[in-house]
Amino acid sequence: MNKKCILATLAGFVALFVLGFVLYGVLLADFFANEAMSETPNYLAIAGGQLAAAGLLALVLSWRAAEGPGDAFKSGAGVGVLYSLSFGLTMFGTTEGMFTATTVVGDAVVSVVMFGIAGMVIAKVLHDG
Repeated sequence: MNKKCILATLAGFVALFVLGFVLYGVLLADFFANEAMSETPNYLAIAGGQLAAAGLLALVLSWRAAEGPGDAFKSGAGVGVLYSLSFGLTMFGTTEGMFTATTVVGDAVVSVVMFGIAGMVIAKVLHDG
């Protein structure tokens, strides 16, 4: 990773962390509380996960060379839904009561929004930074 990709990863991390807090922790807290949300979140683990996701997204978008915000949103959303479904469906298939089909679908929808917006932030840093 070069300096521009590292900066894009950090910008994407901030976007994902803030959006995750707003979407999961505030707007959809009741929905996910009834599903798989922990009563006391481990913010250090969440930050590590969001940093890894931002790194993956920055790497993909650096290869992809998105043309404009709309293209960056679509690319980010595509990565996000695949990322979410890969984890969610695996957990749904291997855990007992922690994930439901509703959780998997809800998380995939939220991931489209989060990763789409983070994709726009990352592409901006990659191309303008």
